[in-house]
Amino acid sequence: MVKFILFSGKRKSGKDYVADQFYNSVKNSKIEIVRLSAPLKKAFAAENGLDYQRLLTSGSYKEKFREKMVKWGEDKRNENPFYFCDLALSPHNTNTGMLLEIYTNPMTHNCITV
Repeated sequence: MVKFILFSGKRKSGKDYVADQFYNSVKNSKIEIVRLSAPLKKAFAAENGLDYQRLLTSGSYKEKFREKMVKWGEDKRNENPFYFCDLALSPHNTNTGMLLEIYTNPMTHNCITV
């Protein structure tokens, strides 16, 4: 049975940092971090000819495109509220033998609601 830890919070609040710290402290190959914003940035980069790896950083490159990326993401979610969640979770829909999956910012991307 797979268990989940969900980290949700505002932009730059440390979700990824805390997930990484937890992951590194446990050191178990059956734990995986699933970053739900990564598929959003990958699709946005592909559609706009941008550097996906640089969009994953917290640097000025990502900030330069943030407004356009947010608008693009809202448009995609208006077309299909689960678009990014489906992208993020599709590799994880099989029984991978994972004991724990750590999700960062699932609520922002409509993967869960409270």
